[in-house]
Amino acid sequence: MELKQQETSKIVEEVLQDDYIKFQLVSYSIEEDVEERSSRVLARVQRSDQDQPFVVEGSGVGALDAFFAAVRMRLGEEYPSVRAIIFSSLAAKDVPGSDQDHPTDAEAEVNIRIQNSYGDSFEFVNRSRSLLRASLHGLLETVEYFVNSERTYVRLLQALEHYRQEGRSDLIDKYTSLLSIVVRNTSYEEVSERLKKGDN
Repeated sequence: MELKQQETSKIVEEVLQDDYIKFQLVSYSIEEDVEERSSRVLARVQRSDQDQPFVVEGSGVGALDAFFAAVRMRLGEEYPSVRAIIFSSLAAKDVPGSDQDHPTDAEAEVNIRIQNSYGDSFEFVNRSRSLLRASLHGLLETVEYFVNSERTYVRLLQALEHYRQEGRSDLIDKYTSLLSIVVRNTSYEEVSERLKKGDN
């Protein structure tokens, strides 16, 4: 994970605290059409702020493409910045010594890179004995990161406006500085427009 990504993650955790939303993959099924070279994914995902898991369904050139597209579509209306991120690359490798007697059951490490609206890359790493499961969990972690980053942006912007009205120059400087770090994630133009209209 790059330094600026670590810096943003720390701010997000400090601002949201117990309101941080976690996403957990509950189940998934995949249908591959070899001849058409396409995949369909049906998955259930649990949000920590909701009682029941939500369902995503999508298609793509592969299982990961289908899953990522489905999750982005499902969450993009609520969190516009999620629509701006792009799945750019994936690299997988065996974890040395994880299972020498059964190589096919060895633990796999998946490195996923996501590109934001500015063309910057973000790295997410996940491990599992299932390569596909590690990849799906990794993609879900990327969405979790950007969803909570957007929520943090909203809170910081609202706090900044509040302290401007209060004339608190010390806190204005603090929150302006925090915002300048979070906005490096991706464009929040649509989010800002929504706030101006009072949609959030």
